[in-house]
Amino acid sequence: MANYRTGFVTAILMASSVIVLSARTHAPNPFEDGYFYLALHLNAPELCDKISPDTVEYGPVFGASDMRIRYLQSICFFDLAGKIGDASLCRRVKTISKLLRDGSGVSEDACQGRVRAGRINIGGSHATGLLLGVMGYTDDEIRKVFPKHPDRDESSNFLNHMLWEPRRSELIAHLNRLPDFSKGDAQATRDLYAAVPQCSPTKSDDYECERLRCALVRSHDDAPCVRALAQWRAPWR
Repeated sequence: MANYRTGFVTAILMASSVIVLSARTHAPNPFEDGYFYLALHLNAPELCDKISPDTVEYGPVFGASDMRIRYLQSICFFDLAGKIGDASLCRRVKTISKLLRDGSGVSEDACQGRVRAGRINIGGSHATGLLLGVMGYTDDEIRKVFPKHPDRDESSNFLNHMLWEPRRSELIAHLNRLPDFSKGDAQATRDLYAAVPQCSPTKSDDYECERLRCALVRSHDDAPCVRALAQWRAPWR
C-alpha cells in the first residue's frame, strides 16, 4: 500500500509539473518562425533574441532528440552557432524535455559539439514577405525589383537580392523595426503598430494589415484568419 501511495503521489506531482510547464510556455507565431529562418540567412543572433524564451516547438514523438521538443529561441542560437562557428552562442541554448518527449539533443554541450564539427548550411525560409513588410519593404518596393510581384510572390527572391553588400547592411539596419516577443506579446504588439501605424486594429483591412494581425496569433495554423488570407495568397511565404 505504501508503494502504491508513493507512486500515486509521484504521478500527481509529475502531472502538476507538466501543467505548470505548459502554463509557462506557448506555441510560436509566424513572426518568431520567420525570425528563426531570417537569423540563419543574415547570421543575425539579434533576431534569435527577439523570440520569446518561452516559445516551444514540438516535433514527432519518435523523432531525433533535437526535433521532439525544443525552445525555438534555443534552436535558433543552436543552429546559428553551428552555421557561423561561434561557440559563444551555445551559452544561450536551453534544454526542454516533457513526458515522452526527450529534448536533450538541443543543449549547450550538443551545440558546442556542432560548432567543433564544422560549419553547416541552413536552408528554408518562412514568412519572408511578412517580415520584409514590417521592415519597410512593401509590395511596392519589391515590385520595383521584381515587377510581377505579388501576382507571383517574389518575397524570397527579393530577400536573396538584398543579401549582398551594400544592400545587406541596409537590410540589417531595418531589423530594429521588427517586434520583440522576448518582452512579451503585449509589448511586441505595441511595437508592431508603432512601426506600422497604418495597420493599427482600427485602421486598414488590406492584405498586408490582415496578415500582420494574423501573425500575432499563436497556434496560427488553426487560426481562421490563415484560411481567409489564403484566398489572397499564401500568407507565410
